[in-house]
Amino acid sequence: MLLERYPGNGYRQQCTRMAQALFLLRAVSTHECRALLDIYYPNARKHELALAGMRIATERGSMRTTCGDVRHIGVYVLRDRNAQPIQLEIPLDSPSPTEAPACLRGDWAHG
Repeated sequence: MLLERYPGNGYRQQCTRMAQALFLLRAVSTHECRALLDIYYPNARKHELALAGMRIATERGSMRTTCGDVRHIGVYVLRDRNAQPIQLEIPLDSPSPTEAPACLRGDWAHG
C-alpha cells in the first residue's frame, strides 16, 4: 500500500514511506522497513526523519525466523502521540545517500 502510494527508491521517498508507516502504526521494525517498505538501511532513514523533527525512539525487539530461530531487531517507535500524517519535506541541506556517514569515511573513531 505505502509502496504504491509513495513509489521510488530515493531516500526522500523511503523517508516518506517510513514516516507514514510510523504515523499509521506508531511503531515499525527494521525487518518491516526492509521487507514491506523497501528500505534497505532503515537506520539512516530514521536518522533523517529525526533531523527533520520527528521524535522517534529505537527499542529492541525480537522476531522468530522461518527457521524457528529468534532474531533481535530494532523497533522504531513514534514518541509524539499527537502526530498527524503529513507529506514529509526533507530539508534540502540534509545529507544525500551518496554522502557516506562519518563512520564509513574514516572520520569516526570509537574508543
